Amino acid sequence: QLKWVAVLAVGSIGFVYIANLPYPMIRRPVAKTMPMVLLPSFMSMDHSYREAVALVEQADQLVNQATSAADLELGTEKVTQAQKHLDKLPVWFLGYYPQSYCTLFGCTWRFTYDEFKAARQQVARMEAKLFQENNAQTGLNEAVADLEAAKQQHQQAQSGEERSAAIAQWQGAIDRLVQIPSQTLAGRSAQLQLEAARRDFQAVVGTAAGSQRSGSLL
Repeated sequence: QLKWVAVLAVGSIGFVYIANLPYPMIRRPVAKTMPMVLLPSFMSMDHSYREAVALVEQADQLVNQATSAADLELGTEKVTQAQKHLDKLPVWFLGYYPQSYCTLFGCTWRFTYDEFKAARQQVARMEAKLFQENNAQTGLNEAVADLEAAKQQHQQAQSGEERSAAIAQWQGAIDRLVQIPSQTLAGRSAQLQLEAARRDFQAVVGTAAGSQRSGSLL
């Protein structure tokens, strides 16, 4: 008896698993005759839909209105999670309304193809923006590191040749600060540091830097 119970249990689980596969040719006959067998996939898709909508909204706030690097880091996590939930919504699910499930559980999805496409495009735009933000932050970190190294090198210079090399590195770091895209969070931070960097450069180097730079250009 235990053997047959085990066989029946395994067979039932296998049938439910197969019935819930994301293939319309399997699901449609089951939906007409035994819709409650599809309950696991309905619950999964309902959950993925709700999570995708919520995460896209959260990511939009964090990425497009970021005020700190922490916002961008959290926004990256939300974008990744939103993409995973969107990937769990099969295309055939779009516009599909399981009557039996929604009657019992009151689901509210109306995820049309246009909404699905718009959500994917929004996620793609945020991924592109995060890529730009990360590149800008890397550029800012490198420019600031070079700036500090040039200041220290200039202070420790023992000869005119060493001072000239430090001046060139200092100016190069300032030039890289200028090149960071101003529409990024790192770019806005770079603009604040740029004014102080130029002021320090002029105060320390003075007319000697201008003469050396003019000579290099000539």
